[in-house]
Amino acid sequence: MLDIRAGSQGATFICSLSASEAWTVSEVPDWISLSALQGQAGSHSLSVTLSANPQPQDRSARIAVSTGHAQCSLSVFQDAALDIQVIPLSCDPSWARHEGGTDSLIIRSSFPWHVSVESDWLSLSSQTGNAGETRIALTSRQNDNTSSRTSDLVFSVADDAHYRCQIRQFPNIFNRHILRKLRVRNSLTLQYQGVRFEKIIAVLPLPYSDSYQNISSVQSFPGAGQHVCEDGHNRYLMSVLSAADTPPSGGEVNGYSFDAEIMFVSTDFSRVDVIQEYDTSAPDYLLYTGTDTDGKGLRLVDPTDPDIISVSSALWQQSGGDVITFARSCYEWTARNMTYGKAFTGLHPISELMKERVGDCGNFSSVFISLLRARGIPARHLHMISPVEGYHIRAEFYLCGYGWVPVDPTFKNSNPGGDYFGIFSGQYIVVSRGCCVRISLYDHPYTIALLQQYWCRTVWQDEGGSYAFRHDVTLLGGN
Repeated sequence: MLDIRAGSQGATFICSLSASEAWTVSEVPDWISLSALQGQAGSHSLSVTLSANPQPQDRSARIAVSTGHAQCSLSVFQDAALDIQVIPLSCDPSWARHEGGTDSLIIRSSFPWHVSVESDWLSLSSQTGNAGETRIALTSRQNDNTSSRTSDLVFSVADDAHYRCQIRQFPNIFNRHILRKLRVRNSLTLQYQGVRFEKIIAVLPLPYSDSYQNISSVQSFPGAGQHVCEDGHNRYLMSVLSAADTPPSGGEVNGYSFDAEIMFVSTDFSRVDVIQEYDTSAPDYLLYTGTDTDGKGLRLVDPTDPDIISVSSALWQQSGGDVITFARSCYEWTARNMTYGKAFTGLHPISELMKERVGDCGNFSSVFISLLRARGIPARHLHMISPVEGYHIRAEFYLCGYGWVPVDPTFKNSNPGGDYFGIFSGQYIVVSRGCCVRISLYDHPYTIALLQQYWCRTVWQDEGGSYAFRHDVTLLGGN
């Protein structure tokens, strides 16, 4: 007979026993059962069954087999309970996003546990837990390497390691360098005559640091407040002026100055390894794969439009289901099939764009975004300003695990030989993302189709005059 080694879950083993005379078995613990405890001379097959080990320690037993003149033993060893479950609350617990961030894990265990992290780029909100269910946060730093990296989470119960969970972080597929350093003034002035204002509410989009730019040294209009839109991403500066605060005609009603380091960004798609499935329950996924409707009910981004679905389905089939190939096909289709026109008339409904095939940069981006969203790929507008170039809108799509990839179908339309897929040219400052963003004013929500220039509300009395707002982006310094 041989020694038996079993895992914590229990198992059944068949052992061979040969005896020249009658035999008996003794010293059998209650967690082991045998098909027979005695037998006659001859060869026998003995079934040995181990129940699951519920304890956090290994256990063992020595079973005695005796005849009238001899004795031998069967040694049994069983591992401690492997009773730890790691349950993700995101798409895949074994991958961390390139840009870093925080994901949640649920740890289920029948015993108190401890976990250690074998890297300095990964951290946990708690490294110990009691029996039951514990929710912890897993935070990773941005991976600036061009290859993926790994780390193990080692879970222990009663000081014995029982479970290893490997975390792999996506590589950096973006090349970035600072192209411009600017000092900029973004301001809104009011010109009027024959009008008496009782209240002026003025909103300007507020840029922040991200993968395209570093924003610092913001100096805001006196009394203006910084706010965050309902989407949790976009920010804005809002001033509220009373009659006594109204400036003379031509004066500022809102504004701010800031420093901007603008990046040139290119994407190396050869570094892409595994493309995860999207977490379809994530708030950003739902936000950037749905329909964007303005305050009048017009669908400015619409993945359910029949013409969008038809084109998107054909391009998806041609791409063989590859996300990057499909996104590039949508970018090329938009640049090839749209005609530039109707500049500075705002965003138009997708149904109109797909019939007329005419629009400016914002509408080119709307078509591209709708095509991607029709296949469940997150995409959104990038609204931009420049003290030199003026205004522009491009798009970006989310490559799961790697980040947002910039795309400019309008530039591709004007220069068919150029490549603007995965390229951020560094000419503009991003002031907002997505369209039809919602802000709150005195607890009342308002939808702004284009948070790029400004948004205003006024209470005034007409005394036979008129008024007009003017938006300016002024270069104060840099190049």
